[in-house]
Amino acid sequence: VNNGTIDAMISEVLKEGLTTDQEKYIEYIATYSDKVALEEKDYLKSGETKNIKVRVKYKDDITASDLPTEDVTLNLKFQVTYIQADESAKEVVQLEFVPKYFAYGTPTKSSTTDYTTLRNTVFVGLATDNSLGVCINDSDLFCIKYNDYENSTKKLKTHFGEDKCTSKSTELSCASDLFTCTTYSSGIVYCGGNLPGNECNVTADGVSCY
Repeated sequence: VNNGTIDAMISEVLKEGLTTDQEKYIEYIATYSDKVALEEKDYLKSGETKNIKVRVKYKDDITASDLPTEDVTLNLKFQVTYIQADESAKEVVQLEFVPKYFAYGTPTKSSTTDYTTLRNTVFVGLATDNSLGVCINDSDLFCIKYNDYENSTKKLKTHFGEDKCTSKSTELSCASDLFTCTTYSSGIVYCGGNLPGNECNVTADGVSCY
């Protein structure tokens, strides 16, 4: 919260504490609430509030050989330093797409509002402004919006990690052991799970889950 009368911007994001061995099996990420990475020069205007989420979890692709053989204590440090904003400050790209209704197929405003009740871990979300996107239940809700290529690529890289993503001239695809999601410059978005019958996409022709 910037309770002052002067606009601020980030001068430093400090996130440290994992050893080389711990980095093999621990994921340590700090983002805004809509999963956008924090960056230097990000604006925090006077009177503005931004929520920050810090996640520490086991990586999805670890093997038994990556794990420690005894208890390990994590000594993590996270700090964001703000200074008075100058002309180099930049607006934070808002990627917020928060669907309210969910279905394995085409959702309507009478569909469930609790995605955890769906038997599928891949499904389609509908926001209150009628925008659509594909979603996954990946410990928590993650969605990418149809016809929002630039923002979807940023969300995918933040969620999966850039090292888990493959980029082509007209698409970006990211994968974990559980899910694969792809966004296309044409606007199409797709996600699939590791089980058959657990895939959805949103295209100009509508929704398809199969």
